[in-house]
Amino acid sequence: DWSSDVCSSDLPGTLAQVRLITTERGDALAVPTSALSLGDQGARVWVVADGKAQPRPVTVGIADRTNTEITKGLKAGDVVIVRGSATLHENQAVKPQPASTR
Repeated sequence: DWSSDVCSSDLPGTLAQVRLITTERGDALAVPTSALSLGDQGARVWVVADGKAQPRPVTVGIADRTNTEITKGLKAGDVVIVRGSATLHENQAVKPQPASTR
């Protein structure tokens, strides 16, 4: 349930920004939305396997402004490339770095 203390009749012309969470899954796998590549063949992410970049088709679920749920195609522990994927080639050697916490 969601309610507001502000009625439009109380403050005409007032705008409010609301974030309404309709679904939340605590055990879901999610990646930064920027890690997704969307194309003619659907959604994919790039993962690191044996030190090489590999494209991985994925099925996406719910998303917010920063993260997207992955419902199929990844498993916990997969190393996902979150930056620079636009210039990757399959089997390109990569050296994973820890994600920045800025």
